[in-house]
Amino acid sequence: MGPLGQYRQSVYSRDRSEDHPRQHLAAWRGTLQADAFGGYGQLYEAERQPGPVLEASCWAYTRRKFFELADIEAATRRKAQRRAPQAISPMALEAAQRTDALFDISAASTVCRPSSGLAFAGKEAPRLLAP
Repeated sequence: MGPLGQYRQSVYSRDRSEDHPRQHLAAWRGTLQADAFGGYGQLYEAERQPGPVLEASCWAYTRRKFFELADIEAATRRKAQRRAPQAISPMALEAAQRTDALFDISAASTVCRPSSGLAFAGKEAPRLLAP
């Protein structure tokens, strides 16, 4: 987080053109947490001026795919309907559980002062991301 803190801004665009984020954020640099929209790609390029934007990816999009692969309830429903059950991926289940734990760490760190919240998250999160 920079010296001025953390900010949130939403900007409406009438279409999903990559021109909109590029124009809107042309003079800005920093860390951007955004969805997986491909229009942000040019912002992350190393040669971008006034400097590259650091991507802080959103775990929710990754989490959703793991949950689809580890959907125990859907597999149970299919079995109850006498349909072939969808295989539950053990790796996806573990990834979904680790992502949930990351979300818990994030929630716990937001009740702290920013410096101690970052220290807490920095201590707890890496163990979940290690293989």
